Amino acid sequence: FVLFCCCTMFFFMIYRYNGVSKGWDTIMRVLQPITFGLVIAYLINPIMKFFEKHLLHFLEPRVQKEKKCRKIARSIATGGAVVVFVLIVILLFAMMIPQLISSISGMVNSLPKQVDSFIDWFNGLTNSDNEIIQSLETNMMDMVTYLENWVKESFLPNIQTYITSITSGVINMVKVLMNAIIGLIVSVYVLMTKEKFIGQSKKIVYAIFKPMRGNVIIDTFRKSNEIFGGFISGKLLDSAIIGVLCYICLLIMKMPYTLLVSVFVGLTNIIPFFGPFIGAIPSAFLILLVSPMKCLYFLLFVLVLQQFDGNILGPKILGESTGLPSFWV
Repeated sequence: FVLFCCCTMFFFMIYRYNGVSKGWDTIMRVLQPITFGLVIAYLINPIMKFFEKHLLHFLEPRVQKEKKCRKIARSIATGGAVVVFVLIVILLFAMMIPQLISSISGMVNSLPKQVDSFIDWFNGLTNSDNEIIQSLETNMMDMVTYLENWVKESFLPNIQTYITSITSGVINMVKVLMNAIIGLIVSVYVLMTKEKFIGQSKKIVYAIFKPMRGNVIIDTFRKSNEIFGGFISGKLLDSAIIGVLCYICLLIMKMPYTLLVSVFVGLTNIIPFFGPFIGAIPSAFLILLVSPMKCLYFLLFVLVLQQFDGNILGPKILGESTGLPSFWV
């Protein structure tokens, strides 16, 4: 009977895939603040443990009751970890946003000069060849005509749809921001009572599985947490070092947008494998608008930096933090 029910449910999930998928998306959207909270709690847990360890050494001789001492230490340590996390986020935005604004302003201001220099270069290339200039003018007129027709036939009739999409995008951004704030509050509750949650999880495991199998599951989760936590902390340290190295080298090379590019390269380096490409492409585009030769030098530098990170720095740090030999990393 159970097998029949499972087969029926499996068939229903395939046959009604769109409905099941939509329901699953709704559930995940509702649980988004909880997900944010769990992720934030996991990331700042090492900071909280560091604060708590030193606070206990300070409070134990001064507070008689052990339970009260631990509660005070946990509360202060959790608050300190949240403050450190918020300060790091604010610091990153404070470094990136002004640089981004100045970069956009610089591009807008330098665009007319770049257009004039392109026109001068093109005129020198054509040597005032009337046929080429006339052909270019014809193509430009065709482009303008096409643009006018697109605005009249496609853009204006669908402008309501575009406005609705923009409005919904803004609303979604506000929702994500609110979920992140709620997630920060959830992370405080998780960190304050994490031992209780761990104990309840163990009870569930031992209630469902036999003791021997339950022990295997608990040991697997414990080891996975140890390795994954080591990987996260090691990757953060590795990316911070790469960001600082990138900043120093770009300063020496006198590259534009040094701070913005370095922060972006360091942040995206956290993403395994694809991170270096994600960070290098938009950074190279920014530098390309200032100087094509400097863009080429930057790409060569990023290639060398990523080889150093992937073959020397990354294996050394991640090997120590995960317990895996550097060769296998």
